[in-house]
Amino acid sequence: MKLNFYFQLAKKNISTGAKTYIPYIFACSLSIMMFSIMYTLSKEAFSQNSAGLITLMNFGVIIVGFFSMIFIFYGNKFLIKNRVKEIGLYTVLGLEKKHIAGVLFFEFLVCYFLSLFFGAIGSALFGKLCFLILFKVSGIPSKINYSLSFSFLKPASIVFLCFFTINYLYNLKKISLLNPIQLLTESKSGEKRSKYLRLKTFLAILFIGGGYTLSVLSINPIAALKTFLPAVLLVIAGTFFFFESITIFILNKMKKRKSYYRPTKFISVSGMIYRMGQHAKGLASICILLTMILLTLASVTSIYMVSEKIISKAFIRNHQLNRLFKKDNIELQNKENLLADIKEIGLKHNIETNDFLYVRYFYGISNINDNTLYENDDSYFSRNNVQIMLCSFEDIKNIFPDELYKKLLTDAASMSDDEFFIFSNKKIDYKKPLQIGQKEFKLKKLESEFVSIMNNSPYIPYSPFPYINLIAKNSENLELIKNELNALKENARARFKKKKLLALEESLFWNTSADNLKTIPPNYIQDIKKLAKSSEADFFYDNKFQSYKDRREFDGSFLFLGGFLSLMFLIWLILIMYFKQIAEGVEDRKRYQIMLKIGMDSSLIKKASHAQLVWLFVLPVLVSIVHCFFASPLFSRLLLVFGLFNTAVFFAALLLTGGFTLILYLIFYKITLNKYNKIIR
Repeated sequence: MKLNFYFQLAKKNISTGAKTYIPYIFACSLSIMMFSIMYTLSKEAFSQNSAGLITLMNFGVIIVGFFSMIFIFYGNKFLIKNRVKEIGLYTVLGLEKKHIAGVLFFEFLVCYFLSLFFGAIGSALFGKLCFLILFKVSGIPSKINYSLSFSFLKPASIVFLCFFTINYLYNLKKISLLNPIQLLTESKSGEKRSKYLRLKTFLAILFIGGGYTLSVLSINPIAALKTFLPAVLLVIAGTFFFFESITIFILNKMKKRKSYYRPTKFISVSGMIYRMGQHAKGLASICILLTMILLTLASVTSIYMVSEKIISKAFIRNHQLNRLFKKDNIELQNKENLLADIKEIGLKHNIETNDFLYVRYFYGISNINDNTLYENDDSYFSRNNVQIMLCSFEDIKNIFPDELYKKLLTDAASMSDDEFFIFSNKKIDYKKPLQIGQKEFKLKKLESEFVSIMNNSPYIPYSPFPYINLIAKNSENLELIKNELNALKENARARFKKKKLLALEESLFWNTSADNLKTIPPNYIQDIKKLAKSSEADFFYDNKFQSYKDRREFDGSFLFLGGFLSLMFLIWLILIMYFKQIAEGVEDRKRYQIMLKIGMDSSLIKKASHAQLVWLFVLPVLVSIVHCFFASPLFSRLLLVFGLFNTAVFFAALLLTGGFTLILYLIFYKITLNKYNKIIR
């Protein structure tokens, strides 16, 4: 046959099935657009200046491509399922399967090139907008121009050509395995009825319960990272089994009740059993997509919300020099000379330097149980691990006003040599002594007026992990407790070769009259860095403004990526809902006409059908909410890595984004419901 015949027939088929092909091509176009935009962003100059941004954007390209493949394959399965009867008629009319393959090939080409064409147009129109949104949320200067060229569209065209080719081969295989009679009846079959109901029910409970257990038992970020993928895979598998088995199992139990034989309930329950058997995988997909949208948006939003607070807590002044984890623990001897050099560099660049603060303490990691310190591995995440900070009254003198410091000295006058002030976020029995090795040390709790100042000082780590700050009344007492702790650590080195002794940490903080990156001369920062490296203590320099800029760039890009992915999930969620409503409408129209013919009341039929439809689209929402609830512990631990220590922020973001997403879900449900009602009528 001539190629023109194949093309004309393919064009006619697409125009005839416009109500399903147009949404599918639209969703494919959006996927191509989003892939192209993400790929362009990953190759732009601004992201190349940051290793973190390169990794983030490349990750976004992979995720967009991966989920586009899944969604395009799902949409194609729906299309071919509704085409098999038509293809069966072609075989009855005399077309061979090779001719049908030719028609499908041209349909494949038309869908691909239309999707690519509209995807390219969308990339050109909305790429600049996405660029500006990214610049806005990340604080990146918008001097860089967005440029979309064929070289950036080429990867999308190749990747999506592979996706469409896989779909075409799948369609050929499906057609080749069916005879004409099967082709004519395949569209009525829906998804295969669930077999092995009890086994699948057991697997649903096992997988979902296993995923929930992994989430709840992830006690720290390391454990959360290890269990994240297994937990996600278990819950996804369990969700599919849930909709295929447990829902039908419960409905079958309802059939055994006497109330089942009332007209409305009889129609509703029997109809629900049929619907769940037919559309279980689609409903599971809706549930999983909803869960992904809610958790993704909540995570990236909560991280972005606390960015400024994290930097403010980390920097009590605008500039700082840090000296950490030095083995020799030799204290800086010429602090005055270092201060003078910093002031001199400021004068050189016409910058006033003030508010100097010198901080000194010993730091280490130990373990505590019932007021007894012992040694295990040095991981932050091991059970019972606690951060230890040791300092003296002389060390903390600079953070207290003179009157409060004098009051602290008065309180300390009556203290014995083996008694220490303690400040901790760990549950400690202050009435009992603290056991370190063979010695016991008495504890005295700091009063609230001192606690409020300590809370906002560098003597308290900005960390979600437990800490104990022990304050000695003089340097001799500080040496006493430090030696006991180091002796304990030395003895533990036989079991833990990487065991570290207490390390002296010194920091110097100050402010300048230049209070942002624009007013700080670049040479000032370079001179301070040179001074830090050349000093006897080998400090390293950091400033609040650059740290905030870097943090906002990363968190803003993370927010953009999360929103971008959530938008893609939402688009395909809407498409799945649309396909489901069409499928429900076509099937219900036939059943509606049959029930009318046997004399059933039309209002009763509509009421029962509407109840079934509502449950079909409410059930994924309810299961998604339960998934989010049990995923919260896992995500809360993962977010600790990003500095989000207040879980209330995550839950607030989850409620906010969840409410917004569910409103959108309801709106699109109403829109697709109108399509369903038109088909029924």
